[in-house]
Formats: sequence, C-alpha cells, structure tokens
Amino acid sequence: MNSSPGTFGDVESALLSLDAVEAVQVTVEADRRGRSRPVARVVLAPGAAQAPELQESGEGQGTSASDELVQGWQDVYELTYSESALKVADDLNLSGWRDSYTGRPIERRQMEEWIDQTVRMVEGTGPRRLLEIGCGTGLLMFRLAAGTDWYVGLDLSATAVDYLMERRGPLADRVRLLQAPADEIGRADFPDRCATLLEGVPGPHRPDCVLINSVTQCFPSADYLIDVLDAAVRLLEPGGSLVVGDMRSLATQRAFATSVERVADPDAGHEELARRVEDRVRGDRELVIDPAFFAAWAATQKRPVSISVRPKLGAADNELNRFRYDAVVTVEPSEPGDPGTKWLSWGDVGRSVEGLRSAVRAAVAEGAAVGVTGIPNRLVRPFTSAGPLPEGEETTAAELIEKLDGYPARVLLSSSRREEGELAVVCGPESMSQTLWDQAHEGADPRRFVNDPLTAFVERKAPQMLRRYLAGRLPAASVPSRILVVSELPGTGSEEAAAAHGA
Repeated sequence: MNSSPGTFGDVESALLSLDAVEAVQVTVEADRRGRSRPVARVVLAPGAAQAPELQESGEGQGTSASDELVQGWQDVYELTYSESALKVADDLNLSGWRDSYTGRPIERRQMEEWIDQTVRMVEGTGPRRLLEIGCGTGLLMFRLAAGTDWYVGLDLSATAVDYLMERRGPLADRVRLLQAPADEIGRADFPDRCATLLEGVPGPHRPDCVLINSVTQCFPSADYLIDVLDAAVRLLEPGGSLVVGDMRSLATQRAFATSVERVADPDAGHEELARRVEDRVRGDRELVIDPAFFAAWAATQKRPVSISVRPKLGAADNELNRFRYDAVVTVEPSEPGDPGTKWLSWGDVGRSVEGLRSAVRAAVAEGAAVGVTGIPNRLVRPFTSAGPLPEGEETTAAELIEKLDGYPARVLLSSSRREEGELAVVCGPESMSQTLWDQAHEGADPRRFVNDPLTAFVERKAPQMLRRYLAGRLPAASVPSRILVVSELPGTGSEEAAAAHGA
C-alpha cells in the first residue's frame, strides 16, 4: 500500500485500512470557485467489488456489488417494460431497443429482421422443449412456443412476466413463466420446480434447448456467466442445444466504442477520440464476451460439446449486425465432427466472393468439406485500426448467405483477427458438426475472454461510499471534497492512462 506524506495522514490511514483500497494520495486543489480543497485519489485493490465497505449497507451486512448490479438491471427493465410507447402489437413490444448512436428506437424493420434471423437460428436446432432465460416481452416466445411441446420462460422482471401471462392466449396450454434471475437454473431444486410448473403438460420435462438471447450483457461477471452456462449444459438432454444469442463481442468492443464516439463528435481529434474510446471501454457496465471464450469454456465441460460461433446474419448496417454474435452449443452431439475439412485462406480464393463460390462448388462436386477463413467484414473494418480494404475484397455475412444460397455452406466467425470481426465459410455434408471454433484457446482460463463490468460499477460508486465512510469517522473539515478513483497515482506511471471517476 502507498501513502503520500503531508497533512492528511488521518484521511490516508482511514482509507488504507479498508480492504477496498490499495493506494491513496491526498492533495490540496482549487475548486471551481478558486477555494483550496482536499482531493483524494484512490487506487482500488483487486477484489474491491467484494470489500464490505463497498456493500450498500456496509460492515459486511449489505448487498454484494454483483447482486447490486443485477438488481440495477432489474430496476431498469421494470421501468422499461412498464412503458408502452414502443409496443407495436402484443407480440411485438420493442421496449428497451434503442440505437446507441441516436438514443431513438431502432427501426421496426431492422428489429423484425433481427427477430426473424434469431428465430431461424433457434428453429434450426429443432427445439421441442424450450427453456428461455430472459424472455422479456416475448419477441421470441410468441414465434417459437407454438412449435414446441412446451416452453418455459424466465425473466428478472416481474412486469415482463405479468405482461406475457396476460397475453399467452392460445399458447397458454404449453407456456409457463417464472420471475427469476438467470442463475436460478443452477439451483439444485430447479429441475423439480420446472417439473412442477409443467404439471399437466405431457413429459418429458427436461429441455432439449436452452435459449439465452440478448441477456448476457446484464450478467455481472465472468463467473456468473460460466455458472449459468454450466447449469444449462447440465439441464440439457444428450443432443440438446444451448443457444447464446446477441452477445456483445469483446474483440470488437473498441471498434464499437469508436463508432459511437465518432457519431457523437465527428470533429474530435485523434487524441481526443482515443481518450473518449478508452473511457467508454473502461466504464462499460455491460458484460462483453470475446468469441474465443467459448473454446476455452468448452474445454472445461465434463460432457462433450460442439460449438458454432456465428456472426449476425442480418443485412441492415446497424450495431446489432456489426458488433454482436451468436453461439450454438450442442451437448453430446451425435453428428460426425470435422470430416477432414480442407482449410483455405481468403487469399487462397483470390480475395473475392466469386473465388469463394468456386471453392465451394468444387467441394460440393467432390463430396468434400472446405473452409475459408479470414474473410474481411465490411461492417466492422471502418471502425478498426486496419481500416477499409479496396472494393471487392470485403463482404458481409448477409452477402455471403445470398451468394452461397443453394450450397450446404454456413457462415461463421473466423478465429483470425477477431478485433476486425472477420468471417469464415464452412461447406460440407449437412450432417457435419461445426466443432470448436478455435482450438488454440483450449486450456486457457475462460475468464480471460470476458470484461469486468463489476469494476466499472464499483469505480462509479466507490467515491460516494468512501466519503460516507470517512464522514462517519473524521471531522467534517478533514473529509476530502472530492474522491477520484484512478488506475494509478500521479507520478507512479503513465498519468495519461489513469482514468478517473469521482464524486
């Protein structure tokens, strides 16, 4: 622990006695009125999110930061779903879907494309007994449940569950709903609770598909994500599918931040843009997952799984198709794995879609399997350091789907240059399983591939909580007028890299 000498020893000693604090520096600085005021800069300790003094009630008796973050999302969605301005129809309630660039609702036609693509992906797994985690306003439920033997939907928001209960209509005989957080599925008694919910519905009551779509952003940590995915795998019957959809990609998080900041201030200089992007990334309170996470996580599973990691396949040039992706996990797959796929690079096929089509045609004629990786994604590259390529050398997932129509080809995410959202095409027998997306990450800690929204959350709340702590132990005149959370103290390293959050 570090402390600076001076007249603020009591402040520094009080703060350094806390588990949440690693280093402190107190200085005197002029406020906006020119008055001299003490200001404390604090570096939080690793694990500060678990420190008792940063729990809402203090002294180890309060709510953990993780629980607070989940509760915060619950409050957001209770409010969001109570509004009806974005309800187009009972089965098309678009509440909460707003454009990050404008703050306005995402266009209806773009949302309908997003829904249709997601429904097609889930239906491709052949679900008969579907458990959806985070069913929201039923955008998927109303379109999937009719084709199932039963559907169970969980949501954190009681308002959402009530909304769907009132509108089940002809689906009421097979749809059951439960207000609960995502990690509820990991409880030992959850299968029994699910069976009780489904009383009167013909069994079996074990799901063959677990759907978690546009929900992981609200998870508080990598550990929470892993716990939920592990629980889903345990619940599924052999051959069942875990569909994790509409995830934000950690690999393209910086590209997304760049795109948002460019729209916010097109005239910002390079240094100012870089600073704003860094602040946005550092302060991100949503869980953002690198596609490589799934290879690392799959290697930890006791049951064999195959994984298909896919870009969003919509044609709209929007943030959903640029910076989000899907993963389909098959538990104990019965299909054959890689049938000796011949792997090619984008350069091997002439850096063109026509060259790709020729390679696919040849593979089909020979009854062989071929894969082409490293296909530049025109939706993402303009926002990366790589920049756009010459016309004709880039494409999109939607264009690849169109050009390869009629062939047994699938568009996936490429493991190369993840930060640019590169694409891959795999063509082979219809029964071919797309196995692990990137075997190179097997054995790695899955947590490496997920950001830490709890840190951003705690950095925002820490100044207020620390001032409250000091106010209860020191004279009012000794309590700093401002507390800033920084990544490192001035004079101990790169001050430019020290992002500050204060109160």
